[in-house]
Amino acid sequence: DPLARVARLAAQALGTPVAQVNLVTADRQVPVAAYVAPAVVAADPGAIDRWREPVTLAASLCQYVVAAGRPAALVDARQDAVARSNEAVTRAGLVGYVSVPLRAPAAPGAAPGSGPVVGSVCVVDTEPRRWTAADVAALEDLAAVAAAEVARRTAERHRRALADAMPQIVWTASPEGRLEFLNRRWAEVTGQDPADAVRDGAATGEGAVAFVHPDDRAGVQEAWRRRLPGGDLDGQDFTFEYRLRTAGGAYRWHLGRIVAEREEGAEGAAGRVVRWVGT
Repeated sequence: DPLARVARLAAQALGTPVAQVNLVTADRQVPVAAYVAPAVVAADPGAIDRWREPVTLAASLCQYVVAAGRPAALVDARQDAVARSNEAVTRAGLVGYVSVPLRAPAAPGAAPGSGPVVGSVCVVDTEPRRWTAADVAALEDLAAVAAAEVARRTAERHRRALADAMPQIVWTASPEGRLEFLNRRWAEVTGQDPADAVRDGAATGEGAVAFVHPDDRAGVQEAWRRRLPGGDLDGQDFTFEYRLRTAGGAYRWHLGRIVAEREEGAEGAAGRVVRWVGT
């Protein structure tokens, strides 16, 4: 998980026992990743769960970073007029604390890094700690990595919501052809839960292909194989007709189309395939 790596690297880079990547809403702080040092977990096995649990703003210092839109560093939160009564200090044992904003993507045409602050990346120490400018800079670099991952996940949720709203079966696969997603229409047509089709495909290599008519299956698989890495039609889009078994057991003709989604190539050249999208 990229966000879990960000939390782990933040703790290791700044030498702290705890680090979090948080999203902050109107009433809660939600850790999307947390790292707790193994020595802490060995002494207190419940610590990792506590630092991963959403909390109300009564136990959130990151809310102030979000509101201000700038980093905050506390040598000893117990001595800070605002922080000392916060439950993160009085109950969770937070003492040393530094946090930097986590920003959503900027609006089109806006300056990079000008997106709204939606959370923070923070590290926590159980002892007083004097933070340096280098500490804050390192945390800001990691926050940029976390922001890119949050943006990717948000875009993926939007993509899937759009796919679920379409009346056709829509699916995506990895560059190597591994099924990753099927929209809700798949269940309506075949009666199979999309998650089961994805899981079965990973386990057996069949998955959704098992619903294709036996007389059509080999031709579809061969056309698909030729467009995967190493095939003679590597990366080329294609359209095909096939019969698909419905929930009632009958087969219905479908027109399928598979398109390669590519990263941007240099000087107009076609970039590598990053995802296949099919209907």
